Amino acid sequence: MALYFPPLTLEGGLKISGGSLAGGTLLKTQFPRLFLASDQSTSTVREMSSWVEGHWLWDLKWRRDFFVWELNLLERLHEILDGSTISTSDDSWCWKHQINGIH
Repeated sequence: MALYFPPLTLEGGLKISGGSLAGGTLLKTQFPRLFLASDQSTSTVREMSSWVEGHWLWDLKWRRDFFVWELNLLERLHEILDGSTISTSDDSWCWKHQINGIH
């Protein structure tokens, strides 16, 4: 599964549920059961995670315990999140057809 996760500006308050893509699909669309069970469905990335000793740590909170058959969904979500690149630097776009990168 291809994953496109642009660098996130934590101060920007981007929402993982509404703006993050997994294989071209929003995470809330790819994992609707988990989205409904989330206690953080309107939270920002900053509110659901933090840097701990140089590593990105997710702190996901749930409204209820999972059914056994939902655990594989949770595992797939963690694989996507753990495989994503998170950055504290500002988002930017670079125009490759100009030497200075500005369009």
